[in-house]
Amino acid sequence: MKDKKIYIILFFFFVTGTSTAWIFNPGKTVPRFNQDFGLRNIELQVSSGKLWKLKNQRDAAVKTGFLSTKTEDWVKGELVEGVEKTKIELRLKNDGSNHLKSDKWSFRIRTTDNKAWSGLRSFSLQNPAAKNHLDEWVFHQALLGEEVLSPRYDFLRVFLNGKFLGIFSIEEHYSDELLYAQNRIIAPILRFDDESFSYAR
Repeated sequence: MKDKKIYIILFFFFVTGTSTAWIFNPGKTVPRFNQDFGLRNIELQVSSGKLWKLKNQRDAAVKTGFLSTKTEDWVKGELVEGVEKTKIELRLKNDGSNHLKSDKWSFRIRTTDNKAWSGLRSFSLQNPAAKNHLDEWVFHQALLGEEVLSPRYDFLRVFLNGKFLGIFSIEEHYSDELLYAQNRIIAPILRFDDESFSYAR
């Protein structure tokens, strides 16, 4: 019985990792659907000058193979959902070259003016392929089901200055809001050091 459960779990991860790939990264042979799949729509609005700055940083990172971030790399913008507008700062995020090679760049975002968006003040938007599509979501759900502290993780349809970029995963960054949301007291959050695998977070 135990072996049967293991096979079922392995089969589930195989199916979610392959059958959903075309949804998040449809190729030339697969139609690019513009359906909302019941997901929330958000738009990042960034001035043309700031967007050009991000593009230059992205091109340099792809050429060198890594992204080196500095304080001045953050640019101002707005996150729009419906009629709600939230002022933000954003920069490129790179835990590996797969975060920047396609048109779906990964972003680290933080809200400003002492406001939160959807209960979040700091989070990442990234190509789901960089996190093994649904596998990462299943992993987070398993942790939460066992009451293990884990960042909130979901999927959104993302637009940039009116252009639809596709479906992105949204991952909460470590902050007091993470603890608040899971009824924990405010305290230090410890994690493994991943400097050997990540040039910028």
